[in-house]
Amino acid sequence: MDAPYKKALWKKYKSFCWRLISNASAGDKIQAVQVFGRKKTATAVAYCKRGRGLIKVNGRPLELVEPQMLQAKLQEPILLLGKERFQDVDIRVRVKGGGHVSQIYAIRQAISKALVTYYQKFVDEASKKEIKDLLVQYDRTLLVADPRRCEPKKFGGPGARARYQKSYSFAVAMGETEFIWAVKNGDLDAVKQAIEENGLNVNGAYQGRSPLHLAADYGHVQVLEYLISKGANVEAQDKHGMKPLLAAVLEGHVDCVRTLLEKGASSDGKTPSGESYIDVAEDETIRSLLKTR
Repeated sequence: MDAPYKKALWKKYKSFCWRLISNASAGDKIQAVQVFGRKKTATAVAYCKRGRGLIKVNGRPLELVEPQMLQAKLQEPILLLGKERFQDVDIRVRVKGGGHVSQIYAIRQAISKALVTYYQKFVDEASKKEIKDLLVQYDRTLLVADPRRCEPKKFGGPGARARYQKSYSFAVAMGETEFIWAVKNGDLDAVKQAIEENGLNVNGAYQGRSPLHLAADYGHVQVLEYLISKGANVEAQDKHGMKPLLAAVLEGHVDCVRTLLEKGASSDGKTPSGESYIDVAEDETIRSLLKTR
């Protein structure tokens, strides 16, 4: 086959391909969405389109992703929602960064978010809400990224879990006083007694977090209001760089978010990973509150 003939044949082939692309563009648009899943430093990008139930991670079937001991965790979205909800879509995931466990959590989050977004955009709102409610009720980290990180080991300090255990019997060794337990449990009377009679500091750091962080994290709005009235700093940062407002946003506590915003907390902050509060907010009411501030 001579060169001119090859060139002409290649030109015809390219023309044919462009016609196919043009015809596809003129017809139905490709129904596809792309979302991200994150865990620590691992990032998973999921591309979801109309298909026949295919799920692959870095080119491999989901069932072959290592480590095998975490397959149950990886399969949670499918086991929870049922295979029938995935039978009309194909999901391809690319994951990088982090360790094996972080990647597994990033993948499962990306798969969950991909299905919710696809149903919202191309199916119907009722089905999307049903799927979203099932996922959040089971484990909210299937849809919401947690930007918190473990504090790195300090030179000369103890190794991971080498010195203290987090249990009630070791509360004093860990610096968690009765005051902090009262804040976590929402015991307003005990909190008042600790501050007014024992003179405990409302802005003190307990395991790297202030009492206001804990009240926002556990959703105790009455304790939150009382601490603020006693001078608690609404812009205080914990050891992870999180503010009380971000803690309330991540946990979905609407009343705590509203109270903190009313008391002057800024909604323009960023998570430790650089995302805005609106980006990580899952509750629509919270998103609306953040947008209006």
